[in-house]
Amino acid sequence: MSLTVNPSAVSASPHRPLDTTQAPTPSLAFDWVYTILVFLLSAGIFLDGWSHSEYGPDQSVFSEYHLLFYTSLAVIGVWLFGAAFLNRRDGFTGLKALPAGYAISALGVFIFGITGMFDLVGHKLYGFEVDFEALFSPSHTGLFVGWALIAMGPARAAMFRRDRHLKSLTQNASATESKGWFKSMGSLMPALIAWTSFTNVLAFVGMNFFASSNLWMVSGYRRDTWDYPAQMLGALGIIFETAIVIGCLVWLINRFKLPTGSILFFFAVIGMFGAIPSADITMVPVALGAGLVGEVLYFILRPSIQRQAQLHTFSFLLGLAWWCIFYAFIVLANIEGGIWFTPYVWTGTVSFGAITALLISLLSTSSSGAAQSISQQEASL
Repeated sequence: MSLTVNPSAVSASPHRPLDTTQAPTPSLAFDWVYTILVFLLSAGIFLDGWSHSEYGPDQSVFSEYHLLFYTSLAVIGVWLFGAAFLNRRDGFTGLKALPAGYAISALGVFIFGITGMFDLVGHKLYGFEVDFEALFSPSHTGLFVGWALIAMGPARAAMFRRDRHLKSLTQNASATESKGWFKSMGSLMPALIAWTSFTNVLAFVGMNFFASSNLWMVSGYRRDTWDYPAQMLGALGIIFETAIVIGCLVWLINRFKLPTGSILFFFAVIGMFGAIPSADITMVPVALGAGLVGEVLYFILRPSIQRQAQLHTFSFLLGLAWWCIFYAFIVLANIEGGIWFTPYVWTGTVSFGAITALLISLLSTSSSGAAQSISQQEASL
């Protein structure tokens, strides 16, 4: 199995030497293996979060969930640096020996490994983290940073592969290519899974602030002396969750032409992973509903970095629909007695969600440098 592809392989003759001035493009098979490992790493961390929630702080660093994500990390390191070793034999040097798009992930492996050792030291000195400590301890912060960088690799690799492919098509004017849904989705899926995993890193860190996790607006969770703080936290939770999820989705839209089903997949995986720490799938239908609305809006508006008005409209309407679905589902399903927020508050939080999504979209297009040959994406992933 070939792990990497010569950057100029499409246009090069069989006897042309490798271009070692730029990192080799990873093969799709390389991305798939790496993505599966990242998925296992993420699953291990989310299951560890569930264990903390269900049984309290760990009593040993050798829990099955620690073993899952640390083993996944070790295999990721072997897979990544093994490819770099093979590329060095072909003449690539320094960071260029790493597959294109994966240099930042190599840094993530290093950060995760180093902070993991500091985490062990912290456990010896101060014991195991409890509640909020698990999210805010410096060693765990380092683990989250490393996890996020590790997850980025396949998405960045897909961008390099697309850009080099477009360049080869430009150099060969007679070359044409059309892709069906299966081929397009198969090519994009590693990047989609990896970027969704990156989004889940942010969701894991922010789960104690997300509105869909804490449900401050549900009657069963109301505390008489906490009306004002609960309203404030509910509104901030919607703003925070919208900024993270819509922000990551807009990043995808600005860089790839998404096959049908991509947005639904994005929301579905986030919703299902978000249900792991509490072992409660109650809010998964809301994520699926938002994903379905996103698919319809994407089909109608065709938003992209080149179609900014449509992109901003898409973001605003998706943010609006998402939180309308959220409140409607709680009321219709009568979850914990329904909504106790007054109409002024809950309609206001819906509006804030939509406005936050719009602002994120506007920020994503504020730099003209963000557009990198996206107008040619009909021939790419």
